[in-house]
Amino acid sequence: MAPVNPTEAGREICGLRVYESLAAIDRPVDMVEVFRNSAALPGIAREAIDIGAKALWAQLGVRNDEAARLAEAAGLKVVMNRCPKIELFRPFWKPRLKQAISLANRAFFMLCYTFSPLNLHRRSTWRLHRTTSS
Repeated sequence: MAPVNPTEAGREICGLRVYESLAAIDRPVDMVEVFRNSAALPGIAREAIDIGAKALWAQLGVRNDEAARLAEAAGLKVVMNRCPKIELFRPFWKPRLKQAISLANRAFFMLCYTFSPLNLHRRSTWRLHRTTSS
């Protein structure tokens, strides 16, 4: 993950360097997750296209049809008005309360919780980006 926030660029959050823009990230980006208002999405979609991201994901309550059209036309997968913490964890939900959750699933849940918008400073200005591991 690589946080992007122009006003916080060069600082760190949870040990991660904060970048000023998507273009400043020095490694490939798989998914651009947006914690901004809907009006900002078209510009962010253009940035995501320019850096070769594979997906654009807008958080709950964030949707912009123009941004979706731009990103989809460029071949990006687009998800809007959804929370990755909820959607990506959904396959691991257990129907019975007493069933154990594996250590890997528990670690993934904690990672999502750590970087959830409720735990981030200045929620409306943060964008988190999942990067490829190498």
